[in-house]
Amino acid sequence: MSTKHDSLNRLYLSKIPSLINRRDTRSARKWCSKNNLNIYRDCSGEFVFQTEFDLAYDMPLINALATKHPEDWKEYYSLYKSGATYETINLVGGKTHKNKNYKLKGEIARKIFDRSLK
Repeated sequence: MSTKHDSLNRLYLSKIPSLINRRDTRSARKWCSKNNLNIYRDCSGEFVFQTEFDLAYDMPLINALATKHPEDWKEYYSLYKSGATYETINLVGGKTHKNKNYKLKGEIARKIFDRSLK
């Protein structure tokens, strides 16, 4: 059963350095500041909201996708987040893009792609 608080999971500052490949919480604090993440405090320590952290962490990918695919970057991002990046091949212009005039050169390539070009 999902509750409203599921989206407000807290990520404590002590856990962030390992996620961003830094050594200590001082570096994590700087990273949060640079990425406009508010740091909150409760009785257990300092924290950020997990959803805000995820968004800030993914922002370079989001910006790149929005630049490269301005019309459907959200769909590309969704595929990246779900782990189905191979599906982005089918999103070129919203249609499956296959060059039927291209001749495969190697035996291995022919074995791998032969069925997908038919």
